[in-house]
Amino acid sequence: MKKSLLLALLALATGMSFFACEKDKHDHEAEITILSPTAGQTFSLNQTVSIQADITSEEELHGWEITLKKKSDNTVLYTTDEHTHGTSLQIREQWVNNVTAHTDVVLEVKVALDHTSSETKTATVEFHCHPN
Repeated sequence: MKKSLLLALLALATGMSFFACEKDKHDHEAEITILSPTAGQTFSLNQTVSIQADITSEEELHGWEITLKKKSDNTVLYTTDEHTHGTSLQIREQWVNNVTAHTDVVLEVKVALDHTSSETKTATVEFHCHPN
């Protein structure tokens, strides 16, 4: 009888810890609006690319990361991030086009929905850079 009671209590404790972990997961969404560059926009060599995005959520966000990659092979051209908290985040960065060949570029904006960045949301936009 004692063994059965002990097993039942152990099962209950295990189940409660599972549900407690599930409760810590964030079910909220974030809205990422990439303001610039715009899809299909072109940039000349040495032209400054303004990277602007607004991120909003009803629950607290935990930072953002932006990455510029060559579409052809995913080579990273530029990346930066900021660990910041809030329900409204703004990204205001700049990158100078320094490509040596015509390059389709993908801007990826990623926001952390939880403190460990295990839950994220991503938005992308593609634009083109000229070498001269």
